[in-house]
Amino acid sequence: MNTTRQRKNCWVVSEVVGKFHHNGKTMEICRDNWASDPRGEHNLGIMICFHKRHALGDSHSLSIEDAKELENSADVIALPVYLYDHSGLSVQTTPFSCTWDSGRLGFIYATKENVRNEFGWKNLTTERQNKIREYLRNEVDTYNSYLCGDMYAYTITDASGTVTDAAGGFCGSDWDTNGLFECSGTKQWSEV
Repeated sequence: MNTTRQRKNCWVVSEVVGKFHHNGKTMEICRDNWASDPRGEHNLGIMICFHKRHALGDSHSLSIEDAKELENSADVIALPVYLYDHSGLSVQTTPFSCTWDSGRLGFIYATKENVRNEFGWKNLTTERQNKIREYLRNEVDTYNSYLCGDMYAYTITDASGTVTDAAGGFCGSDWDTNGLFECSGTKQWSEV
């Protein structure tokens, strides 16, 4: 998922990581240092995290005991969330190999009622529950990209150097799959 925001040429201070041409226009891709926290957008899952130094995941007022009860409830589909905290933060739904700088952070869940309403499903088969787990995994992956600074933005300029388009909030560095090229209006860009 990506969020796009129209902006004036505010990425000029960021390092250019990709440069492309198409029909007399130039696209420069930079890290998006101003990307919005993806947990503030529409998400299927709710990420419950507990950390002494960092406010991570979604805002909540649950105690650890209440959170454990919720995670184990038959009314939710949940996955654990782990944190690696060393010279930066990284999250995923499986444990990290370094147990010194990592551990369980919390969990991400979707209520079965919300899943039924969102998808119009009456029955939650095993296959459908696995599909929801994959959605939740993707939400954690997107949040990880945000935490790691793996978010990108572009500016498009015409031959005179005037900015004609700009957008940001693209997750991951595969321009073909993260929606960046698609949002720019064409996938026909040639790398410089």
